Amino acid sequence: MNRHISKLRRSLISGGIIGLFAAIAAMSWAQKMGPLTLEHLSYLVTHGVTSSRIVRVIEDHGVAFELDESALQQLRRDGATDDILAAVRKMANRNVEERQRRERVEEEARKRKVEADQKAQEQARRKEEEQKKLAEEKRQRAELERQKQEEARKLKEQAEKKRVEEEAAEKRKAEAEQKAQQEAKRKEEEQKKLAEERRQKAEVERQKQEEARRLKEQVEKKRKEEEVKRLEEAKRQKADLERKRQDEAKRLKEEREKRAHDEAKRIEEEKRQGDLEQRKQEALAREKTELEQKRVEIERKKQEESIIRQLEQAKIREAEAAKKHAEELRKLEEARIKELEAARKKFELERQQQERERRELEEKKPRERPFTLPPTL
Repeated sequence: MNRHISKLRRSLISGGIIGLFAAIAAMSWAQKMGPLTLEHLSYLVTHGVTSSRIVRVIEDHGVAFELDESALQQLRRDGATDDILAAVRKMANRNVEERQRRERVEEEARKRKVEADQKAQEQARRKEEEQKKLAEEKRQRAELERQKQEEARKLKEQAEKKRVEEEAAEKRKAEAEQKAQQEAKRKEEEQKKLAEERRQKAEVERQKQEEARRLKEQVEKKRKEEEVKRLEEAKRQKADLERKRQDEAKRLKEEREKRAHDEAKRIEEEKRQGDLEQRKQEALAREKTELEQKRVEIERKKQEESIIRQLEQAKIREAEAAKKHAEELRKLEEARIKELEAARKKFELERQQQERERRELEEKKPRERPFTLPPTL
């Protein structure tokens, strides 16, 4: 018995020593190597290192793996406690956040690099455009200098030409004065002609307005006559209906009086004869007659309503015709206005053409030079 106890004590002591050495080895490895891998963590759990020590090592150095389902099952099979799993999950989440942060930093650095490249390209493009602009300005300055030289040459030629023209203008002076008189006479004739054309156009415009007014009055008069005829026809049809209604009422009244008289005679006859069966048959015949009269009255009312509807439709058609006629008048008026506007524009164009011709003639007329006496010999 004592031998077994001593043997168990020796095994416990050896196991504790082995666990202590494993913990020391794990601590020294963690200090040297960095984050724990799944194999290292499984080794610590399976070799008797306490949960608190493993949790502290995990918190100090972190883990180098993701806590997925397979890793979680392996740690649970190896005997990892909830504290160890929680510490591993916390450090794994921290690793994920750190990786995402590094990715964001790398993305921002990449964007800054792209922006810097774009900015450098933009600066190079701007510098190239500035060089092109400078070259263009230099070319423009050279072109301006050439144009100035060309302008000076032209001015010199124009001065020489003007001198020659002035010498020739002295010879054409008499002819110019005669032409000026003829031009003045022609202008006077043209002004008279323009005045006559204006008068004729005003007369044509007045005639067109008078024709449009007369046409409008005729159309209005015709519409009023048609309206009067339509009203008279409606009144006549209404009077005919009223007369027919009165005749029908008179006829019905006479028939009722006649039926009453016959009924009185029949009753007296029945009283005398006492024939009840015949009275019943006559009553049935009388009811049948009354029903037939009611049917005739209903038919007559339907005919009257049909006539009234026809009158209303005729009124609607007449209103549509009047509207159409008014639209035609409006179109005629618009066409007349367009014609007047076209005539006005034509007259304005002719006036402008004549004004241009007058200015051209005035520009072609030679300028008079002051008369000077020739130098004496």
